[in-house]
Amino acid sequence: MDWMCRAGITLILCISFVTISSGMVVDYPAWSLNKLSPWLVANGVDNCVLTLEIGNYTNATMDGYLVEFSVNNSIFGSFNPASSYTVNNKTSTTFTTKTKSGTALLTGKVFYKMNDADPNEDFKNRSFEYTIYIDHATPYLIPTGGVILPSGGEATVGSNVTVGVQMKDAHGNPIDNRREKMEPPIRDAEKVRFSITGSPSGTGYFFPGRVENIETQVNETGWAVTTYRMDAKPGPNILKFEPLTNVPDIKRTIMGLANGIPCYLNSTIYPFEYVPADGESFFSILYTVQDEFYNGLQVTALMVNTTLGENYVFYTNSTGQIGMTYGPKSEIGEVLITAKTPDNSTLVVSDLVRFVNLTANQMIFTATPQSMASYDARPGLSTLYGYVLDQEGNPVAGEKVRFTIVNRWEDKTGYNITEQSSLQNSTISLADSVWETTNTQGYAEVSLKPCSFNYDEFAPPYDPAATAYCTVEADWTDINGTHVVRPLTFTFKNYPYLSAVTSVSKTRVNVTDTVDVTLTLKGDGFMLIPKPIDVMMVVDRSGSMDKTDMEGGMMRITALKNAASNFVDEINLSAEYTTNRVGLLPYSSGIYWDRYRDLTTNYDAIKYQISRLTPSGWTGSRLALKTAVDRMNAFPNSDPRTIRAIVFMTDGEFNYYGDPLARGRGYSSTYEWTDTYINKHRVFSGLGGSTGDPGNPPSYDNQITDQNMSNYAKNNQLRLYTISFSNDITPGSATWNVMENLANSTNAKHFNATSAAQLNDVYSQIAGELKTKAGVNTTSYLDFQNIMVKNATVAGAEAFEYVYDDSQSTFWKKYKTGSEATPYLWGTIDDTTNWTTNHALDFDVGNIEVNDNWQVTFRLRVLTDGDIHVFGNNSLITFDDMTKSLHIPDTVITAIPNLVNESFTYGEFSETDVNVTQISDTVYNWTWSRYYTGDYDLQEFYYISLDGGYQWTLVGQDTLSPTYVEDHPIGYFQYDIRNLLPYGALLEGLTIDFKIKAYALDAPSPQSPRGPGIARPAAFNQSYITLQ
Repeated sequence: MDWMCRAGITLILCISFVTISSGMVVDYPAWSLNKLSPWLVANGVDNCVLTLEIGNYTNATMDGYLVEFSVNNSIFGSFNPASSYTVNNKTSTTFTTKTKSGTALLTGKVFYKMNDADPNEDFKNRSFEYTIYIDHATPYLIPTGGVILPSGGEATVGSNVTVGVQMKDAHGNPIDNRREKMEPPIRDAEKVRFSITGSPSGTGYFFPGRVENIETQVNETGWAVTTYRMDAKPGPNILKFEPLTNVPDIKRTIMGLANGIPCYLNSTIYPFEYVPADGESFFSILYTVQDEFYNGLQVTALMVNTTLGENYVFYTNSTGQIGMTYGPKSEIGEVLITAKTPDNSTLVVSDLVRFVNLTANQMIFTATPQSMASYDARPGLSTLYGYVLDQEGNPVAGEKVRFTIVNRWEDKTGYNITEQSSLQNSTISLADSVWETTNTQGYAEVSLKPCSFNYDEFAPPYDPAATAYCTVEADWTDINGTHVVRPLTFTFKNYPYLSAVTSVSKTRVNVTDTVDVTLTLKGDGFMLIPKPIDVMMVVDRSGSMDKTDMEGGMMRITALKNAASNFVDEINLSAEYTTNRVGLLPYSSGIYWDRYRDLTTNYDAIKYQISRLTPSGWTGSRLALKTAVDRMNAFPNSDPRTIRAIVFMTDGEFNYYGDPLARGRGYSSTYEWTDTYINKHRVFSGLGGSTGDPGNPPSYDNQITDQNMSNYAKNNQLRLYTISFSNDITPGSATWNVMENLANSTNAKHFNATSAAQLNDVYSQIAGELKTKAGVNTTSYLDFQNIMVKNATVAGAEAFEYVYDDSQSTFWKKYKTGSEATPYLWGTIDDTTNWTTNHALDFDVGNIEVNDNWQVTFRLRVLTDGDIHVFGNNSLITFDDMTKSLHIPDTVITAIPNLVNESFTYGEFSETDVNVTQISDTVYNWTWSRYYTGDYDLQEFYYISLDGGYQWTLVGQDTLSPTYVEDHPIGYFQYDIRNLLPYGALLEGLTIDFKIKAYALDAPSPQSPRGPGIARPAAFNQSYITLQ
């Protein structure tokens, strides 16, 4: 009871106290520490006493307040006591560290009421914080992963790399500089000395100052870091990391690699000048790529190309070199080899190599074309080639070849040859024999001029199918004094329709290789080109032309205007490949000169004059015809092929100037007869014959002279097309008969039209008669039954084999000149059956018109060596319904057994696909794929890392012959990793890495494949020792 009373009294006192201080808010704290510095050590024993004093702005006493203490993370330490009541406005606790360094945020939470007398009021609280800094303990070790090195422990020579080391205390806290930088006085933190203990050339150093050793303090994260400049030469840079504490120092190696930017590129070629193009000799080329320190750059790309279109990318070996060969080749020529580094485009080196010919020992004689137009038909020359070769088929320069025409003949006698065929070179022309020297391509080149025939078809002995021939021999003397003579026969025709051109995809081939043969038939002969037209329109504008007896009451003159204008348009349209001229001669009692136009290509002007014609006068046909012939002769055409014609139109009987055929008596002045007479005519001067004027005996034989207009036209190579227009001219009438005679005697035609539509049709027919758009139906027969090989006949089956390809052989197309890329007909043929049956290829080419081109390409496999004439003697192009023919040009290829055209030879090397298998707890087996085509031994070095690939230890090596690598494309290496551990060191928790460095002298190297990392589980109080 007494105790209870005392307790109650005490309670009352407390309540009374609170009541007195009701509304007492904790306004401010005051922390105090029993030490000068807020720094403790993370060693599990270091401590400090902290006192929290509270107060308010009324200066009232604040005893008996509960205070709870806490830390932001319990790993930093603990409080004793964890809570207490204030006495004299304050309370204290002891904070003891654990083993974790860092910044501890301590909190004192004060609980209070606004009114202590109110038992129902909830407690409020305010928290007040205080910071304690916990420093690391004594440096103890450099942990696993506590080293900064370049990735893979490798870096480019002369480059700057960051290196560093981290120390930790026995509890794993980093040894940092926080306390030294924050706690006065400011002082140095723990230091690490970095030094070089070895490098390839002694040119490595530390920054700043280019020193061999440097001391660096640890930073706020616990790392001591510095910059190291790699040695300028490749190899190991051995660095020592020496903590200036009781922690043992360590050494680490950074391998310097020559893999920087190329600065120098050099080439060496042997032999220096040339090698024979004998299919065996080659050039040896050594490229060296160096960096700024003259180190050979390893695995560096080098782009190499040649003027033959060869393009390659090679990679240097471990010494920065690429040793390769170029060749051999069986073909002579100069080749410019250019190399450059893509990583530095300014580095370029070029070398000129030459493959030279051997002794000349053969000659081939070819020409293009062999069948051609006679010189009168189309002036042109055939080019003759004497091709001198060595035993490998290479051209030989400086050899003299003589070309001689040894025979000339025609397919029949009686031709009028105005000039014989002849040879010419650069200095001599019109010769039967000329010399020429082979050029660098091995060609001795001269020209053959074809013969010329009489081309005037009105002057015998003209023959429209004249053909002549000649044989030319090429004569060359070999080194032994033996004459090598090759003949070729040439054909000259004055009726050329087509030309034939052959080509091969390659003139020198290897036996068993294929060659594509192309034959092109061109519609470029002048017989396919329309002949120019000169036509004079002689139109009747006499008074009868005003009659309105045409369809719909149309006047005759109107019908004429329409038909004549359409005729001009048709002549214009036919002038696609030539030039046509039209003239207009209107007549009646005389020539209507106001509307006359001479021959011209101004078709609109002609049509304009036609539109202005008006009818008037009599019908003076004889005068009109004579004037038309004279005007045609006044404007001759320079093209001898020109078709010259007069289109003579009349609508009634001739009744002025008398008979056009000059029958009966001729008169020198009288002509105004206004009726149709066939027994009298006006005589024109200069045309022969005589008159029956008074004082002269009458003459009745003028009709056999040029007074006869049919003779006058014929003798001036003119055709007379005649048109009887209307029903006024009837069969059997005088004019009808004259019109028939005029046309028939000049190889023309007489037409009759009785309506406007018929007249228009007649003029169209005559335009069609004048146009000579020619086309010839053509076939091609390519014979391979017997082939000339080495100047001897062999069966075609022994020389060639036909090869079918569904897109290339046999492929044919038809196109217009200038539009080869866009043919209008094409297709593919499988000629296997035709070849197998008779060793021939037949093609129905079809009709070929001017500017048509028909082309066929087929593929042959070459089965024998030597100079092979591709086509047999019976190969022939036939056309014009097989009445005419054209021989295939002689086409020769040179087949060489084992023709060699090698490019660059450089070894290939790769090592890839590293895999690992665990054999036992600590024994691992690694395998990888390797491929090598070089000629030298390989060297393989095997490395293992236990720190994630920073530091590598050489654990094995091997030297392998090319034969061994070929037989063992899978490499392997087995190792017990306990051999790498220091005494007592733990294996678990490490990451094990394996890599290979493989070197070859004549292939890209080093190859540096790396296997997958092996993570060992964390340790469970287990360790391994290395037995000594």
